[in-house]
Amino acid sequence: MYERFDGLKTGLTRRQSQRPQLSRLVRPNLFPNETPDSKTESRTSRASCGRGSSLTLGKMKSTWNPITKAELEALIAKSLPACEARARALFEEIKIEPIKIRFQAGRRDDEIYVIARSGNKVVYYDDTEDAFEVGIPDTEGILRSGTGQFTLGQVLLQLESGSR
Repeated sequence: MYERFDGLKTGLTRRQSQRPQLSRLVRPNLFPNETPDSKTESRTSRASCGRGSSLTLGKMKSTWNPITKAELEALIAKSLPACEARARALFEEIKIEPIKIRFQAGRRDDEIYVIARSGNKVVYYDDTEDAFEVGIPDTEGILRSGTGQFTLGQVLLQLESGSR
């Protein structure tokens, strides 16, 4: 037990008590006397302005689900008309049937869809970031952290110019 600055006894030091608490998604049933609200959950979400920063947003609905193959195909069909003609032509040459491959970014380890292949580079859609990216799978076939958040047209032009 530690004595808090106001004299009360607690199981945490002052510094520990000031640290942000993990979300209830990470630590369910944190306190036995609390009952989870079935409609909402407390979760940690990324701040919309900065990459990598986390804010606890309190109670919010947890409605995110991975994108389905049909939803991805619809997204591609919607994105292609906005691309330049040369980007659309390149996509027609290199597109493949969307396949899932393993993706790792920091602590995140999940699967993403690859939609095109050019040599050793692949074009993939990261549904967590809601963005397209170019990457090179490692020797184990795993894509590692992408750094950009691009539209399909931007990624295709990057691939065409060889900048990625």
